[in-house]
Amino acid sequence: MLGVLAVVVSVMAGGLTIVSAVHASLQARTAADLSALAAEAVLLRGGGPPCAAAARVATANGAVATSCSATGDTVTVSVHVVTGASRQLGFGPARARSKAGPSAIGGSVSLENGGIR
Repeated sequence: MLGVLAVVVSVMAGGLTIVSAVHASLQARTAADLSALAAEAVLLRGGGPPCAAAARVATANGAVATSCSATGDTVTVSVHVVTGASRQLGFGPARARSKAGPSAIGGSVSLENGGIR
């Protein structure tokens, strides 16, 4: 009976670890996307440094902006998210990168996330 309980607890702990990693990944991707779009909006409209806007939006979404570059009319932002579970288990942070800029068709804003083009 004690062995069965130990197995159940181990499986639950493993499941919670996976859920925590997936949540951190989604949080990082969302923060990167929103940060890139905010920076692009500032770049296109003016009104300050685009990377400062990206850092503010990343922080507001529970992430840390690790890099930001504005080249021409395109912005690329990288962020990372560290959760309590990842810190306790010794995992690295969840990382994401997003790129925003005018599209070649029609001049609308497009978003590329993690190499998806």
